[in-house]
Amino acid sequence: MKKTIYISRNKVEIPMDQVVELLHNTDWAASRDASQIENTIENSMCYGVFDANKNLIGFARIITDFVTTFYLMDVVIDEAYR
Repeated sequence: MKKTIYISRNKVEIPMDQVVELLHNTDWAASRDASQIENTIENSMCYGVFDANKNLIGFARIITDFVTTFYLMDVVIDEAYR
């Protein structure tokens, strides 16, 4: 079955509590507290992945100098959508 998704770079559209929940379900970010996650988002280029109902199903962030260097970080997709 084909699933429709929407990707947004607008941080206002990315629900912080849902990002925290997604990241807490990973091995690498489970111990980060919500304020740490919020700080990483404030200081990075971020992408939210949404389903057709605008539920957050994935997240990724990029650390960059906006010229030549980009580090892809914290890529996570909800298990139900993998």
